Amino acid sequence: VATVAQKRKVIKKVYDLGVDVGYHKHYEMGWVIERYDKIYNVAAEYGFEDKIEEFYERGKADGDKKKLMSISSGLVEKSVSEKYDKNVKEQKQSKVEERVAPKITLQKFAVETETGYSPTDKPGMMSSPTLTEKTTATDLPAFLEAFRLLRNG
Repeated sequence: VATVAQKRKVIKKVYDLGVDVGYHKHYEMGWVIERYDKIYNVAAEYGFEDKIEEFYERGKADGDKKKLMSISSGLVEKSVSEKYDKNVKEQKQSKVEERVAPKITLQKFAVETETGYSPTDKPGMMSSPTLTEKTTATDLPAFLEAFRLLRNG
């Protein structure tokens, strides 16, 4: 039979474990389960294991609230692991770009045409856009040119 002080100590341990898990968002596996099982076994020896889960869950909820309060008051950044993840992603991205990026330099490419238009040249200050010029679609077809000559002549 456990004394009140021993029960309080066990309850405090399981509550603190819950706060730690809730605050730091630890997964409930590995060391967390081991520590929880040890506390649960001690509580089972003292005969009040049915209360352990309740205090653990209460501690998790309080730890989560404490973390949110710390974040909202500016005492703690959202997550140290988020900064780490961001740095790792940037490093991986630069390594991928180094491997994938071609080592080709582009040279100036110009096309000489009748109108002086080149798809890679920038227009000059006084040049007119080619879209405003008369298109060849509105010209008379070449086979009808012969009829025009007959009509005029």
